[in-house]
Amino acid sequence: MKRFILYLFFIFFNQSTIYSQCVLQGVQTGNARCYGACDGWLEIVVNGGTPPYSISVSPGAISLLSNSNIILVDSLCTGQYNWEIIDSTGCQLIGVVTVNQPTRPTILHFLT
Repeated sequence: MKRFILYLFFIFFNQSTIYSQCVLQGVQTGNARCYGACDGWLEIVVNGGTPPYSISVSPGAISLLSNSNIILVDSLCTGQYNWEIIDSTGCQLIGVVTVNQPTRPTILHFLT
């Protein structure tokens, strides 16, 4: 009987580990507020998976480790960013986002 219970525990534990999949719940970006500013942001929400999450964003070689399923990367300049999240079991999510900026201000008329 003890062997049977131990065997069931082993199967259940292994299955729950194997099927602990991470799912992308949502990605949002915030654009730079002024032309040339580096105040854009990226927010990624992961549903499931096993923390901690390893996050990398490039270009810029941003990498961090988080126990939260809500990942916020800020101070982004205008451009395209590749992101990757890997949980502690190797579940991987990848994507690409673009941070935009307003158009460059133009001078219409000089007062003299």
